[in-house]
Amino acid sequence: MSQEHQEYDTAYQYFKCAKPLDYSSRGLKSLEELNGNGPPLQLSVRGAPKKCRMSKRYKTGSFWLNKNNLEIVNGLRTLAERLFDKADYLSWLDLSHNNLTTISDVAAEDEPVTT
Repeated sequence: MSQEHQEYDTAYQYFKCAKPLDYSSRGLKSLEELNGNGPPLQLSVRGAPKKCRMSKRYKTGSFWLNKNNLEIVNGLRTLAERLFDKADYLSWLDLSHNNLTTISDVAAEDEPVTT
């Protein structure tokens, strides 16, 4: 295994195991409401994920949007790029307990979408 591949593997594992960015139970109807301005919900046991010093974005691969009133998830990629230090490492997206009836091809394109 090359050095570059090992470094990618190590970084990916860190992001995959990091604390989740938790925006669950916020009553959100669309991702536009979030805009990345508010602080993440503090978890009683685990806390919020760390931020990268340079980019000021979160160092995690998990995004919790469950228990909201989301009807659409358009703009998910843009939001992830604004909030996450490495949006491509997003490996856990929780959209459960929302009002989604479909996920558009645009929202799912090049992104992991798991409900």
